[in-house]
Amino acid sequence: MTKVDLMRLRVELTPPEPYFLGGERIFEIGDGNKHYFIRSLQTPPQTTLFGILRYLGISNPSPDMSFDADNIGKNSFHLLNATCDTPAFGKIQGISPLYLADSSDFYYIPTPFDHKVGEENRDGLEYEPFTDYIEDFLKTKKYPRDYTAKYGVADSWTCIAPGPNYKKTYKNLFGRDVRTRIDKINTKKAFVKKEHVYLKKGFSFVFFASVADDFNFVTERFVQPGFLAKVEKAGAEPMIPGDLLQPGMIYAQSDIYLSSEEANRLYSMCSFTCVQTKEFRGRTTNPEAKTVGERFKRYEQTATLIQSGSVFIPAEGQKENAVEILTGNAHARIAGFNHIVTGGTAL
Repeated sequence: MTKVDLMRLRVELTPPEPYFLGGERIFEIGDGNKHYFIRSLQTPPQTTLFGILRYLGISNPSPDMSFDADNIGKNSFHLLNATCDTPAFGKIQGISPLYLADSSDFYYIPTPFDHKVGEENRDGLEYEPFTDYIEDFLKTKKYPRDYTAKYGVADSWTCIAPGPNYKKTYKNLFGRDVRTRIDKINTKKAFVKKEHVYLKKGFSFVFFASVADDFNFVTERFVQPGFLAKVEKAGAEPMIPGDLLQPGMIYAQSDIYLSSEEANRLYSMCSFTCVQTKEFRGRTTNPEAKTVGERFKRYEQTATLIQSGSVFIPAEGQKENAVEILTGNAHARIAGFNHIVTGGTAL
């Protein structure tokens, strides 16, 4: 087997204005339980990032969607359908989870969900994990004594750059832009609302890609849904310091895709979990389709993802088994899913 020489790319995505990232809910107008109000996702999913990288690997995009399959691969990434053990995406080997970066190149990751969320709704508070756990009456699960249900779990980003901002959390990096109108095309009565998102000035989305050293790409281009993409060669992606997390804890740096059976096994081998899930339905592109409607298809079914920021404390002797479940899906990891951090090491 021929060894492939690899290089690392840093891809920066800056939204110059409010953007809309479609989720599962779309406008549906009419009788019954229909959707008149839809809102954008806050951050681009990993499949969107992977699609952006593939688009940056097309030198001259054309209306007939022709491209060099040797460079970016023939087929779209599909989270639910791994067609073979090692799917081929041309010269693209894989991408990292999503980071936020500021103008000083300080990096931020989703705050681990074991953070003590207080009543203060401001930026610059330090990430402070739970430390005191109570066993349930069966002595099989633990619960944090200092958790306050009123404040929920963390919904913020934590700085991982050494220096005065290290471990500080920021929850006011995104804003909402609600737009209303009257739909006069589909009905005479439809008052609809669409909520866009904007990212605080001075911040960008960033991810890293591992590609063959002869991968062809453009260094700057506007990409959907309205981001200015800039690509440069880079070294290793940011390190997450080992003292950020509690000893023995596993942190989901990216969204995690598991089957229901795998998820149940994982939960059963943990003494503590703080997890949120979300529904995900990706899109695929058929380059051989002759109409726009046939080119872009949504997944036939939704996937339930364990959200980035979720944390797990495996029971004694179960850590290796938990790591194996979380990282076992090689196909998902190509697009940056199922990436975890434990013991100061990213896996």
